Amino acid sequence: MPEGSLQTLLFADVAAIHLGLALVMGALACQLWLRGSDDVWARQVLLQSRTAQRVGAGVTFVASALGLWMQAAVMGDVQLLVAGTMITMVLRDTHFGHAWLLGLGTWAMMSAAAWSPDAQRWSIRRFVIGCFGVAGFALSRSVVSHAGSAGDFTLAVGIDWIHLVMVCLWVGIVLMGACVRLPTADSAHHDYATAMRWAAALSSTATGALILIGLTGIFKTWQSTPTLEALASSSYGRVLAVKLILVAGAVALGGVNRFLVIPRMFASPRVGDAFGWRGRNSFVWILRVEAFVLTLALVAAAVLSASQPPIDD
Repeated sequence: MPEGSLQTLLFADVAAIHLGLALVMGALACQLWLRGSDDVWARQVLLQSRTAQRVGAGVTFVASALGLWMQAAVMGDVQLLVAGTMITMVLRDTHFGHAWLLGLGTWAMMSAAAWSPDAQRWSIRRFVIGCFGVAGFALSRSVVSHAGSAGDFTLAVGIDWIHLVMVCLWVGIVLMGACVRLPTADSAHHDYATAMRWAAALSSTATGALILIGLTGIFKTWQSTPTLEALASSSYGRVLAVKLILVAGAVALGGVNRFLVIPRMFASPRVGDAFGWRGRNSFVWILRVEAFVLTLALVAAAVLSASQPPIDD
């Protein structure tokens, strides 16, 4: 297979891995926010979140397996269709293979917890296992990225790990929010109250994640780029610019929800009062547009993670 086609497949594979990771993180966040809630609306959202966690676990597992096959083709300099014979060597003898096995192990733990028979009930044990699985898998991605070129346990790897986790958390909670149906005008008052707490938690979590994304993103760019001129003249820099534009658009949409829509929703005692109904619709539609923009940003991030940053001449 031509190198260009294989590279495109690698970009798509990384995007799928990160999308699955984001779905799992968004689902875990929803489960944390709604722990202890037993009203009708909360049970519906918890069921949705568990489905999303299982789908995300499957997407990332399949994409990781395909990614291993593609990396075997790259390392063995062979055609993709015959790269299966190289997989054992990659797993046994390469740093990528060892990191892949680490990620597979922690991801399998999270997946097992998500598919456990009692997964319909909140459990701090399953939540901790889920977070451990996410953290271990994200670390396995960071150590084989550009950040791991100087070693596995470095500041650069730690910053890259935080950045990846926060990006996937932000994307995940927005995707979950875009799929959730908020209470209608005839819903019970406690359903509406739970939904408002959930919306506030989503907005606050997204704000915290954005702060860490900005700080770690600045560090990553500063560390990997010799000069601004080299960055601006490289394909890496152009993709980064596209990603930043998409992220800025998503931030603007999130700001509208946080500072305009949510306060007016809270001002309405019930969803059917005054601004409440229109605010509910606005909140969901803004989240859906934001989810679309962030999905494009996730694709741009995948291209960046699989591309070589500019080097000093």
